[in-house]
Amino acid sequence: MKVKLFILTLYVLASLNACAQNGFFYKPIPSQFLQIKESAAVQTRFKNLKQQAYDATRALPQGYKTDGTVDYTRYMQLAFNAHDVVLMPNFPVMVNDSGLTVNNGQTILFDSLSTLLLKPSNLETYEILRVHQVQNVEIYRPVIYGDKYTHLGAAGQWGMGIAVRASKNVNIVSPHIYKCWGDGIYVGQINKIPAQGITITDPLLDDNRRNGMSITAGNGVTVTGGIVANSNGQMPMSGIDIEPNHTTDVIDNITLTNLTTMNNRKYGIVVSLQHLLKRTVGKTAIRITNARDEESGVGFGIIGRPSTDTINGAIYVLNPVWIENKEVALRYPVRNFGMYVLFKNPVIQRRTAAYELKRLRQQAEADPKIVVE
Repeated sequence: MKVKLFILTLYVLASLNACAQNGFFYKPIPSQFLQIKESAAVQTRFKNLKQQAYDATRALPQGYKTDGTVDYTRYMQLAFNAHDVVLMPNFPVMVNDSGLTVNNGQTILFDSLSTLLLKPSNLETYEILRVHQVQNVEIYRPVIYGDKYTHLGAAGQWGMGIAVRASKNVNIVSPHIYKCWGDGIYVGQINKIPAQGITITDPLLDDNRRNGMSITAGNGVTVTGGIVANSNGQMPMSGIDIEPNHTTDVIDNITLTNLTTMNNRKYGIVVSLQHLLKRTVGKTAIRITNARDEESGVGFGIIGRPSTDTINGAIYVLNPVWIENKEVALRYPVRNFGMYVLFKNPVIQRRTAAYELKRLRQQAEADPKIVVE
């Protein structure tokens, strides 16, 4: 535990220094989010899986280092390829920008001191843990550090901590992901096949350069609990960004519940569906319940360029709380593109709260598809 705390302290100090230099001020994660919060059932499952897992330490060469200074990518991948249930070494392990590929039906367990440290990269794109075109995958308690402050060069924005693409039935529990060149977690498609049945529980996504999490193509993506904070460095610089890249991308059955976003440079949560305007089939359903943002630039936004085209679907924003946002709590106008949007019990805690709520209600009066309760 001392090793992990030492690594975290070094990365926090680097964040404080670098962020202050570009006008963004890093805000430390509140202590209540640093502890693993798992149900008794999850803890029991982790314990049982650990008993049957292959300890990947056995795959390392003789005389291996336990301080995260030696690249052991090849050895870790060999362990992944040979065993269905893998327990990561109980110390920091360096991996290079080839990343580690998770296989079909695989379970990866991170022990109390297990950490993946990315060797500084010059690539525009990388994925430290790659979950592509597989199904029935479980990843427990991953701790991952990217190379945001040690990256070799300035190009690109697609260095991901965990990338889930075109995969089905993926369960990620208590991921702690810091300082990636792009996003902490990326959920998307390959060959027009979206990610499906993706469950992410109690994430801690901190100080990633682009977004804490991007959802670009998914059907049945559920994020519950956790905190996404301090996203800064490369637009969109948001906590959660729900944003398809193509007309053919599927964005449906997206559920965010009891999620805290904090001190992200642009948005806490942003929904940008512009690229779905020309689609001819499909629908979009997004439900955001009990979301709380503290001090991000904007607490929440449904954004896009003006258009008379419409999108089939609905967005439910239930019991949101937006606290002391630096710009506004809610981005106006709401670009719903003809979708039904419900804001239920919105709470704004900042000096301009009354004015902002008035503006929201005025837009709702002018657009019957926007409802404020």
